[in-house]
Amino acid sequence: MNKFIILTPQDMVDWGVANLPTEQLRCIGTDGSGIFVFDTIPSRFSSKTVYNESEFDAMLRDNTSVFYTQGY
Repeated sequence: MNKFIILTPQDMVDWGVANLPTEQLRCIGTDGSGIFVFDTIPSRFSSKTVYNESEFDAMLRDNTSVFYTQGY
């Protein structure tokens, strides 16, 4: 099952750009944050809110979301 988390720009800097799983990046927000998909959430992000696929889809359809994708 896919698990989605939102990483802020600061999360990404703290993790280290070289460590970012760019192949797991699903969407970049207008604020620079990103939604990443994991099978298992890395322990360093265990305190992050975990979203399921339908919640991820809803973020892309919500025109008030920083992740809004027109026509999704």
